[in-house]
Amino acid sequence: MSDANPVYIRSSSQEPLRQGEILSALPQHIISAESIVAGQTVDLLLVTHALVIVVSQDCDLDQEYKARNRVPNPQGNIPRIETQIPNILFCEVYPADELRSLFGINSGVWGQIKPNNYERYQYLREVPRSFDALDQGLPALAIDFKRHFTIRADEAYARLARGVQRRCRLNTPYVEHLSSRFAAYLSRVALPNPH
Repeated sequence: MSDANPVYIRSSSQEPLRQGEILSALPQHIISAESIVAGQTVDLLLVTHALVIVVSQDCDLDQEYKARNRVPNPQGNIPRIETQIPNILFCEVYPADELRSLFGINSGVWGQIKPNNYERYQYLREVPRSFDALDQGLPALAIDFKRHFTIRADEAYARLARGVQRRCRLNTPYVEHLSSRFAAYLSRVALPNPH
């Protein structure tokens, strides 16, 4: 693959979160369902996701960031508050080998995942050190589209200021490929029987 069109771009802390951006060490608070059922005070569980990828649309992320930070548009207008999005959508990301062993994926299915021919997963090649904002690089990765979640936008930016690490983001057309495949997975039609 030529460096003329790299798969990844280094993340920058000086810009909004971007679709296709990979973060590490993102905490998420989850309400304990058991505490709700028991009628107790709600307990919060803390889950820290080793790696995630932003799947919210870039235009929504950009408008939200500008409205939140009161950044004027080219006409000098401050974006309206309704352009803010309440939540940012993420998918869990795993080192590819870890995902394969964690979910017991056999070689036949894995043979479909690696070339991105299996609708539930997105395979990503390794991230070279030169494209990782932490200068560490990442192994080949796999995204499980079934494992998506949201975090409030204001919380996500607060967490970025307190230790969540911005690593890299997918370059065009790879980010569009991810977006298209994620949308296709979410919009699939459940059939009672194959036909």
